[in-house]
This record gives sequence, C-alpha cells and structure tokens, in this order.
Amino acid sequence: MLGREVEEVEKGLAAYWGLPEAIGVGNGLEAIEMALRALGCGPGDFVLTSPISAFATPLAILNLGALPVFVDCDASGMLDLAECRAVLERRPEIRFFVPVHLYGHCLNEGELAALKRDFRLKVVEDCAQSIGARFAGVPSGMAGDYAATSFYPTKNLG
Repeated sequence: MLGREVEEVEKGLAAYWGLPEAIGVGNGLEAIEMALRALGCGPGDFVLTSPISAFATPLAILNLGALPVFVDCDASGMLDLAECRAVLERRPEIRFFVPVHLYGHCLNEGELAALKRDFRLKVVEDCAQSIGARFAGVPSGMAGDYAATSFYPTKNLG
C-alpha cells in the first residue's frame, strides 16, 4: 500500500500529462468524490454527467448529497456535448460537470473547455476508460479542474 511503487506511478502519470502532480487514491469513485468535494460540491448541488458510465460516477455525486443531471449520449455512447450546452442554457443552477470519456475514446477537450468557461462550471473529468486517449492531440483530462482515472482491469486493459 502506497510506498515507492505508488509514488512512481504518480510521478509517471504527472509527467505523462505534463502536470505538477498526480495523486493515487483507492479507486475511481473516491477520486471523483474527493475532487468534487474539493471544488465545493455538496448537498443540493446539481452535477451534469453521462447516464452511460460505471456506478461510481453517479454514486460519487450522490455521496455528496448532490444530484446528477443526466444528458443524452450520441449513437456511439459518448456524451453529446451539444446537448450538454443546451441543458446548461436551460438550467443555470448547474455549477458542476463530470464528463465521462468512454471506450478508450476522448471527448472533445476544446469543447469541454468552452463549456467550462462559458457556464463557469467546475469540472471533474472521468477518465477511467481513457488513459492515453486524445482528441485533436489533446489528452483526456486536460480541460477540467481535476481528472480521475482508474487501473481497474475492465477499464483500460479490456
């Protein structure tokens, strides 16, 4: 537990992503929940997210007393970012966003950054299935305030 191996993974991931640090925690659920908590998400807050994800994504939101707001996905199962924009335009009370990168694919990081900026969102990217994935050369996890990933075998090794 913890120790040199975890420290090496943290340093390696931080270097890979060009970030000052990466922090290992027990699992993706904890990573998402801790990141949302650090951003101030709590009871009564609304969090935009995908209905196609592992249980950890909405459970992290619910554990904080917040409420997930699910947005349609496109035919491939990826979050429909145009639909996210439409929902955010109708629901100004939404302050948090957990976009989910799936199946080894990366959402459009440029559009995620635009949504974050345009709606003043606090963003935790769920990158559990997207280590190494890029969109237009930009790795997943770069648009948000935090990114959560996972080493669970069915996430990345499958």
